[in-house]
Formats: sequence, structure tokens, C-alpha cells
Amino acid sequence: MLYKPEYSPEQMLAAYDDVLDAVRQQGIERDELDEVKVKFRSDYFSSLEGGHGGYIPRYGLMHYLACFTLFDDDPLLVNSILDGFNAVTLEQVRAAAQKYLDPARRALVIRRPSKKGAA
Repeated sequence: MLYKPEYSPEQMLAAYDDVLDAVRQQGIERDELDEVKVKFRSDYFSSLEGGHGGYIPRYGLMHYLACFTLFDDDPLLVNSILDGFNAVTLEQVRAAAQKYLDPARRALVIRRPSKKGAA
């Protein structure tokens, strides 16, 4: 996470934990989940067009076809993979947050830029 220099890492982490705690305890709202699904779908279709090789037309599509063939033996997943993501429920989001977003299970690396002129 990036944060402004006027805040300490501890302040940023406390604000982050407040948000995660709310998600673990109450979950998220339907409109929040819907927004994430729209963004994910948009990013998926955008990656089909260009992927990380925007200079190669349809590189993303070729990449997905290769991965779905190699790992799932089903290149047609390119047409249906979004169905699983779109089926995610509010209850599943909350359960995943409770299971995986526990502060005791994380590792932190706090990186501070060096001061100007320091070598």
C-alpha cells in the first residue's frame, strides 16, 4: 500500500485494519460487489484485446487460450471463465475475508525511500 508521507506506517495500517475488520464483521454491500464485478469484467475484456503486450494485437486472447489449454485442457474457458466470478455472493466475500484477511496471517514490509544525498 502506498500512503502519504505525513502519515506513519502505523496510522496507515490502523486505517487499513479498520476497513478489513468491517469487511470481516459485516461484509460488503451489494453495490460494492457489483462495482467490483463490472471492473473485473472490464479488465478481463481489455486484457483479451491487448494483455500485457499491447503492441501485439490480441496477445491477451492468445495468452488466455494457451493457459486454459495447458492448465485446464479447455481453451473454451475463455468464453465462460467470467461466469464463476459473476456468481460470487456477498456471503462468499465475507467468508473469504474472515478466512484470509486475518491480521495475524500477514507479513509486512515497510519500505522507506532513502534520504536525498544519502549513499
